[in-house]
Amino acid sequence: MHTPEEILLCRSDAIANPTNTIPWSAYAARRAISFLSTPIIPKKILDSSADGLSRAKELALEGYGNVFLASHPGQGEIPRLLTLFAEDPILGRKELGIPESVEHIKGWHSNKLTRITVFPIPTEASVEYFATKPPLGTDKKELAAYEKMLRKKAAYEQMLREAALEYTTKHPEKPRKDIKRAGQVVLLENCLDGETELLRRNGMVLIFLQGSRYPYLETITNAVSMLVNRTNRAGFDKYTLTAIGVGIQDKQGKDLTDYTDAAVAGYNIRRRYTFNVGRTFTCLEYQQEAQKSGLTLDELALKQLGLVVPAGYRAPRKTP
Repeated sequence: MHTPEEILLCRSDAIANPTNTIPWSAYAARRAISFLSTPIIPKKILDSSADGLSRAKELALEGYGNVFLASHPGQGEIPRLLTLFAEDPILGRKELGIPESVEHIKGWHSNKLTRITVFPIPTEASVEYFATKPPLGTDKKELAAYEKMLRKKAAYEQMLREAALEYTTKHPEKPRKDIKRAGQVVLLENCLDGETELLRRNGMVLIFLQGSRYPYLETITNAVSMLVNRTNRAGFDKYTLTAIGVGIQDKQGKDLTDYTDAAVAGYNIRRRYTFNVGRTFTCLEYQQEAQKSGLTLDELALKQLGLVVPAGYRAPRKTP
C-alpha cells in the first residue's frame, strides 16, 4: 500500500504514476468541465468502506484497471460521476469507458477531448423501447417526442445493419438469418472487447448495473459475469470492482424516499447527489467471494450494491 506522501509523489510525476493513460490536455479539459459544472450539479462522496475508494486508487497506482458498478435511479448521476472522477488526481487521469443503452446514443463514439468512450449495447429496455410505437399525438410536445423516437429508431436500425455486416465477416461459419439479432451480438461483443482492452491499458469502466433507470433496486443485468468471463478468457484479471450506491437529496439535504420518475426525472440541477462507495475487490478476490458466499457473480454484485444504495432506493418488501 502507498503512504499519502507516495501517492502525492505519484500524482505529480507522470512517469511514476501508471494511471496516466490520457494526455494532460484531456485531463485539463475534464477538470475545466468539472469546475464549471460543479456549482449546478452538486455531489457528495460517502466512502462507507475502509477499503473502498481509497483502495481502488491505491491499486490503480499499482497498475490495476478499475470497474465501478453503479445504481441508476435517474439521469443526473451520469454527469456528476464523471465530474467526481475528473476531480480526482488519480482516477481523473484514466481513460474511461461507459456501456450505454442504444436508445440513448446514435452510435459508438469516443470523445477525443476528454478521452471518454461510449459503447452502445442492446438492453431489454432498449428492445422494448424500439418495439413500442408511441402515439402520433396532436400537440407540439407529443409530435416532437414521436419524431425523436423515429430518428433514434432509424439510427439504431442502421447501427444493427452495420454490426450484422461485421458479424458475417467475423463469423462466416455461423450465418444468421436474423439480422437484428446478429447486430445485437456484435454490439455486445464489441463492448466487452472494448472494456477488456481498456482495463488492460489500466483504464476505467463505469457500468450502470440495472441497464436502465429504475425507481428501486431489485434486479440487475448480467454485465459483471459477462465482463469477468470475457477477461478470464483473455487471460487478464488485473482490475478492481467497486459498487457505488447513488442517492438523491431534497432541498433540505435529506435523502429521498421516492425515486419514481415524477420525483427524480431529469438532471435535477442544483440538487445534491450522494455516492456511497462500497468495498473494493480485485477480480480474483471478487470471484473467490462469490464462490465462498454461494452466489453467482451477478448475485454478488446485486448484494454489494444493496449495501450502499439509500434505504429509500432498496426494493420494497414483498408481502407474503
